[in-house]
Amino acid sequence: VHPYDQPEFIAGNASLGLEVLEDLPEVDVVVVPVGGGGLIGGVATALHLRAPRVRVIGVEPEQSDALRRGLERGEPVPVEPRSIADGLGAPTAGRLAMEIGRVAIEQVVLVDDATILQGMRFAVERMKQVLEPAGATALGAVLAGAVPLRPGERVCVVLSGGNVAIERLGVYLEAAAPSEG
Repeated sequence: VHPYDQPEFIAGNASLGLEVLEDLPEVDVVVVPVGGGGLIGGVATALHLRAPRVRVIGVEPEQSDALRRGLERGEPVPVEPRSIADGLGAPTAGRLAMEIGRVAIEQVVLVDDATILQGMRFAVERMKQVLEPAGATALGAVLAGAVPLRPGERVCVVLSGGNVAIERLGVYLEAAAPSEG
């Protein structure tokens, strides 16, 4: 089974999109971290079919931007992923995610590692949640203002991944600037 370019894998991830709609029926924007595209492909498919008004925005690390490049070029583009968010380090985006993205993903934004670390720190300090860098990428992007939001929009941020080595957690948090406000 391919880790992200498999129809069954994407269909399984669609359940997250359905859960979002069940819990937040009035959601306007769903922000999803992106590696190879399996997670966002599933979420975007479900939302597009059930609530096409919902905007789906992907977030990739600046130097691991396989989906953004693939969507721009219209075909998978090999990248050499380099980011603290190693869980998003796919060498190419999946063809299925790219097909879905052309129809159901509004935009893919890029963030740097400092923004990702900000998301991690915010999650620990304010939410009491431990996230790995990949899991904090979308949160960091929203907090940094990298995701275009309109006044009054209801936003859901997917926090996906808590597999951070305990000996690295302190290093990551120390490297992140303190949260403001």
